[in-house]
Amino acid sequence: MAFLTEADIEAALLAELSALGDQTTTEAEIGPDGDAAERTVETVL
Repeated sequence: MAFLTEADIEAALLAELSALGDQTTTEAEIGPDGDAAERTVETVL
C-alpha cells in the first residue's frame, strides 16, 4: 500500500499550479526577512 505524505501532495499541487502558469516561490524569498518581502515583521506581529 502506498502512502502520500504532505510533502508529496504539496509537490504535486505546486507542479499542477506551475503547469497552469502560476509562479511559485519560497518563504525565504517572500517572508518578512526575504529579498522580496510581501510583509514586514511589524505587519505579521
